[in-house]
Amino acid sequence: ACKSPVHIALRPSTDPALAMAVANYLIKNSLIDEEFLKTKTNAACLVKKDGSFLRRSDRDPSFEPQVISSNWMTGLPLTDDTPFVFDRTTDSLVLIDEAIDAQLEGPVTFEGVRYDTAFDRYKERVGEWGLDKAAELCGIDKSQIVALAEAIHQGPSSLMVGNGAGHTYASHTFFTATMGLSMLTGNFYKPGAGYANAGVSPVQGWSPDYTWPYMVQMAMPGPKYSPLELPEIIGSGKYLGKDAPIKSIIIHSGNPLGGDSGRAALLEALAQVEFIVTVDMSFTDSALMSDLVLPCCHWFETLEVGGAQYIPYALLGEQAVEPLFEHRSDYDICKAIAGALGLGASFSESLEEVNAFLTDNSPQPDYQGKKISWERLKKEKNIRTIPEGYYDTSCACQDGLLPLYIEKPAPRLPSKPVDEALEHLPYFEPPFEAWPDSVGGYPANALAGKYPLIYFNFHTHWMTHSTYSHIEWLKELWQEPFVEISPQDAQVRGISNRDIVRVFNDRGSVVVKAHIDGKIRPGTVSIPHGWQKDQFIEGHYQDLTSIATHPFDQNGNYWDGLCEVEPYVKGAAQ
Repeated sequence: ACKSPVHIALRPSTDPALAMAVANYLIKNSLIDEEFLKTKTNAACLVKKDGSFLRRSDRDPSFEPQVISSNWMTGLPLTDDTPFVFDRTTDSLVLIDEAIDAQLEGPVTFEGVRYDTAFDRYKERVGEWGLDKAAELCGIDKSQIVALAEAIHQGPSSLMVGNGAGHTYASHTFFTATMGLSMLTGNFYKPGAGYANAGVSPVQGWSPDYTWPYMVQMAMPGPKYSPLELPEIIGSGKYLGKDAPIKSIIIHSGNPLGGDSGRAALLEALAQVEFIVTVDMSFTDSALMSDLVLPCCHWFETLEVGGAQYIPYALLGEQAVEPLFEHRSDYDICKAIAGALGLGASFSESLEEVNAFLTDNSPQPDYQGKKISWERLKKEKNIRTIPEGYYDTSCACQDGLLPLYIEKPAPRLPSKPVDEALEHLPYFEPPFEAWPDSVGGYPANALAGKYPLIYFNFHTHWMTHSTYSHIEWLKELWQEPFVEISPQDAQVRGISNRDIVRVFNDRGSVVVKAHIDGKIRPGTVSIPHGWQKDQFIEGHYQDLTSIATHPFDQNGNYWDGLCEVEPYVKGAAQ
């Protein structure tokens, strides 16, 4: 923000309302790209009474839809069951890929049946957000909403978003609301335009072939659920109405007790589990609570092959040093466990043989169409898979259309029911807890009188979650945990810079030094994400966060809590 010509410092968690107000302004002022909406999105598709699209199979009982591919991110099947639009040229219903001039706005009545277009539904939803209403809720001037809308319209515009905006209860709507702005203005499929994570085109990177025979033939995956549901599952012994006794847990590729929200509730739940194993290269907070720790290799200590989203290369991760201490590669750990279980014959290959299989069997060539082989990758180290200047001209969504309207909203994990009618389109819902003011018709959270400050975790470039939290030479630059607090909030609490303070709420507390900083919005405080328990004076910063999670996307709500800050007095009764 400090490097930007314009910074819209809106009320925390009101981004979806801002985006819908921008959408409403664009539509009302005819600043939308109608041709793009009709041909590249599902805006013109006809919506039935139940909220689904009118499709070929609805009007042709003999037609049997076929799966033609799948969404590479979700794995959901994509079929050839094409939706209908109303063609103004022929004055009839036609399949969208046959339309000459699809009607964007309805309603459409055909053979006595009334249909809305998806754009009708979208327009109605965002139409609730006029400039005055949104400006009041967001705590900004309505001229800022107009300026943002005009800037996106002028384009080419790339809306660069990160995961952070999804850290309050119903914040998944931030993504549907903001992506809609790129669709409305035709800001896709051309240089300088699009909707991206951290400002890079989300072109699918190269991927090894993960159909290794053992994984395909013998893997038996169990139910999937969020770690935030563990306390409820362990407490009740049930999941989705079935018995779900959890006797043991393996923690790998993460440190839930060091970085996940709802730490206090997770600790209480994990205390009831009989056997916990952590696989990690360092002794994390999660390892501290485990019965067994398996020390895996750092990526410098083992051989790896892979690609990464946003990176246009197939990559060889060479082994730089021999494994230290008792470190083993993840594969060798699995191989040893398989042997102890009598499955050693299925893991007879060496790590290099497995990497060779994954590389040689990948169907993706390099950017010139040449095959990527293991021998070639070992020689060249990295192989470019996407040409310079490339940008996407299609999307891996149903019907090849960008989804202005989500036809079949489905939760990321099959846990609790969701309101499908609501999830078809963007909407605003206040945070679960972090709403300390009554504004815009939404009353303040009842806890605000006791805990008036919104509590945040923020990411730094010194750590990736808790990785690197104990690197001594990095700690010379980033020495200790602290809480950022505004000069106004510090003054009323009698806090000076670098005072030791206690940050607390009903769930827990943490003791850190205060960092008074004018850049943080009054009414909010923030602690850097990634520090671990032994680095705090007392407590843990994730003890203040909750396990509340929205059933649609099961997100961790690091920013959806209230707290208070006070000077710390050691030994005083709290």
